[in-house]
Amino acid sequence: MQKTDRFLLGFVLGALLLVALVLVLAVRRPPPEYQPEDKPENVALNYLLALQRADYPRAYAALSPALRHYPASAAEFAHLITINRWMWPGGAGGSSMLRVTDTRRVDASAFVTVRETLLLSQGLFGSQQQTNDFQMELRLAEGKWQLIHADSYWLFCLEDPAGCESTVGSDYSD
Repeated sequence: MQKTDRFLLGFVLGALLLVALVLVLAVRRPPPEYQPEDKPENVALNYLLALQRADYPRAYAALSPALRHYPASAAEFAHLITINRWMWPGGAGGSSMLRVTDTRRVDASAFVTVRETLLLSQGLFGSQQQTNDFQMELRLAEGKWQLIHADSYWLFCLEDPAGCESTVGSDYSD
């Protein structure tokens, strides 16, 4: 065997070993868990995790009832998400990782900055990563942090009915 062939074989085996190691680490990484809702950043992440898991009653519970167009039930909230799915980031067959990068508290308000990293697969050897930061606003009411606005993963019709597709004539049964 020539010296060049051995070098190429070693290189290919090293690359395969590295890929296998990355796959093992990715599979063994524990899934995200809900956090205690004693901090605004935990409420924000729990809301996002609930949306990812389609746990709409849990996500609905994070919303402030003081929202201008607060949904009457978790079923109505789930319906709004379903008919406005196009508004959510993270589509196109990718997966996303979300983490809090900053929390700023001002009296009974909190501003949580979340970094979303989208991993988009483009075939066997292609992938792309996009990073986006967005802010979520929460208020402390009756000892509980509640969402009142977010720049992403948010139904803007909760603030203005023109912000989403209409729900007129829909049946929201629990």
